[in-house]
Amino acid sequence: MKLFPRKCTECGKGMSEGYLFGDEPFCSDACAFDKEFTKADFEKMWADAIRLDKADGHTARQDKIEIFYTEWELEDGEDAYTESGEVER
Repeated sequence: MKLFPRKCTECGKGMSEGYLFGDEPFCSDACAFDKEFTKADFEKMWADAIRLDKADGHTARQDKIEIFYTEWELEDGEDAYTESGEVER
């Protein structure tokens, strides 16, 4: 059985990659974004931060954005999740 290191906040499925909003993981665009905050809003926010940081010569704006796409690996001692989101220890 395949196990995943995270569980999607929205749909509850196990996941090994996706978006992290603060400390809440989301497995897909459909789970992460909605009409009030779209993927286009996210991409614009990143592009603006990169552009402004390049002009200033640092990464302060990018460092403050708490939304990003990432991958996780199973770590010893952490909970693991099935594809349906059930906890396996």
